[in-house]
Parts: sequence; structure tokens; C-alpha cells
Amino acid sequence: MSDEARALVDRIARVERLLAQVRAGRDGRDGRDGKDGESIKGDAGPRGRDGNDGRDGADVDAGVVLALIQEAAARAVAALPVPRDGKDGRDVSLEYLEELIAKALADAPPAVAMQVARGERGLRGSRGERGPQGDPGPMGPMPQHEWSGTKLRWETSPGEWGEFVDLRGPRGLSGGGGGSITPAVAEVNSYFPAGW
Repeated sequence: MSDEARALVDRIARVERLLAQVRAGRDGRDGRDGKDGESIKGDAGPRGRDGNDGRDGADVDAGVVLALIQEAAARAVAALPVPRDGKDGRDVSLEYLEELIAKALADAPPAVAMQVARGERGLRGSRGERGPQGDPGPMGPMPQHEWSGTKLRWETSPGEWGEFVDLRGPRGLSGGGGGSITPAVAEVNSYFPAGW
């Protein structure tokens, strides 16, 4: 406790002792209003200790959460104002609609305005006669494929592949003894691995 506060406490104690000795008298006149007192700030106390850790929380029960959400939703719906019947809409004339469409077309980009300004689509015409067979076109590109030894697979759609198929058949029977054979020169096909 500061010296000023201690002096104030002692003074109050003296006044209380004096008042105890005074006999009860008549009410006196009201005194004049006193001046506002000054605030006295004491020294800061020591820092308090940290509290104990709290207990772990329990798992959330989905049923409880659902009930809370339903209750909050019910309160929110109950707070909505009760709807009233609206006024009937006014009749719209064709002239008024034409004015609205004309204004929208005037504000629309040219490409949109051209599409809307076109007339109605006519009836579908009859089918024409079949034309003559055209000349064969050039050979198209080779489909995407992958080799794994003698196995081949094709791309069935972009990024998706079929299963590998082994193109080498089973081993044939051994031939009998014979004369010499001159091997024929085979044309190399770029679609197959070298050596086939």
C-alpha cells in the first residue's frame, strides 16, 4: 500500500473514532459539494500463474449436430415474414413485346442481332440422289501403337491403351534333312520391328 493510501486509511479511522464519541444530535445543514477526488494508481501486483491444461474434448455426435442445424434452420424459417399475395401482372400487347425486342437487338452485338434477325427456318428438302464413288484417298496416319518384344498394343482412345497381343505364333515342327536353301531378301515394313 502506498504512503498516500495509508495516510487516507488512518485519517478515516480517526474520523470514525471521533464520530463514535459524539452524541446523536440534530440534523445539520447540508455541506457544500466537495471537489472531485484524484485517482490513485497502485503498483502492479505479481503476475499470476498459468492455469492447468483443460481436458480433451469429446468426439462430435453427428446426431446432435444435425439436431442443432435443424433447430437453427427452423428458427431462421420462422423468422421469415409470411408471404402475401402479389398483384396480378398487367396484360402485354404484341406492340410492347416488339418494342422490347427491337431495343434488345439494338443493344446486342452485331453477330447476335444477325442471328435473331434471320427469318424462320424453312421446311427440310427432299434427299438428293447418291453421287458417284470418289477416288481413293491417301493412306492415313498409322494409329498410335507400342511394341514390347513381339507383343503389340494399340491406343483405343486418347491416353487409353488396349492389351498387348503376342504376334509370334507357337514354334513349328523341326524340318527334315534337306539340301541348301538360298534365303530370299525380305522387304522391311516400317510397321513391324526389324528382323521380322
